[in-house]
Amino acid sequence: QIGAEMEPLRQLGDPVAEAAYLVLNPGPGEDPLTKLRAAAKQPNPAPEVAELWDHCTKKPDWLDWTKLKRGQYVYRRHGQFLGKILLHLGLGGGYGAAKINRVLMSTRYLVGQGEKGQEDTFRRLMETAMATMDFMVPGSLTPDTGEGWETALRVRFLHAKVRCGLGRSPKWDAAAWGVPINVEDMAGTLCAFGFACVQAMESVLFTSQSDLDAYLHVWRYVGYLLGIPDEHNPCESQRKSVAFT
Repeated sequence: QIGAEMEPLRQLGDPVAEAAYLVLNPGPGEDPLTKLRAAAKQPNPAPEVAELWDHCTKKPDWLDWTKLKRGQYVYRRHGQFLGKILLHLGLGGGYGAAKINRVLMSTRYLVGQGEKGQEDTFRRLMETAMATMDFMVPGSLTPDTGEGWETALRVRFLHAKVRCGLGRSPKWDAAAWGVPINVEDMAGTLCAFGFACVQAMESVLFTSQSDLDAYLHVWRYVGYLLGIPDEHNPCESQRKSVAFT
């Protein structure tokens, strides 16, 4: 899409998760997901908590569990190949984008200088790789019980924490840079993990169209769990991914 059309997405965050995070107010070392689960199952949870819990546990109308399971299998079948694509194209391209890596640098999630910087970068890469593998285990995205579902929710809370902190810092220029970890950034990252791999499988592995669609379906649901609005989720279809890029 044309840059000017995408620019408004830089001012969109995830108000549902941010509101719940502020209500839960997790302290140092506290797991916000554990607090969310406990608070949501109380007789009269706070509206902010109930809204986030409902969003993450209800089944979207478009979700096809059989198709999603097939997509997870496609990843495991081509895992070595897709791992290289994600590392060199998805992560390399994303970390090289100035608008995205500004947040990573500010939060020490990606620092390029000195031994400590190398440790930060390595940790970030490993966390991303482990999250991806969590998403691709059969049954892992089952609401409230799946390990991949829990991983997605913890990432969503991490993003909310950054927005509530860094986004309110006087050092952060929201007018110039947008909301930290905004919808455009998240959708672009999702596109790298989903559509970039679809293109590689299509051109190199000659993967069937049904398998490509199934793989993209996994990332559409992951994007949903991460708080990307459906209308801005590039993994809805290959056509939409092309339009986004």
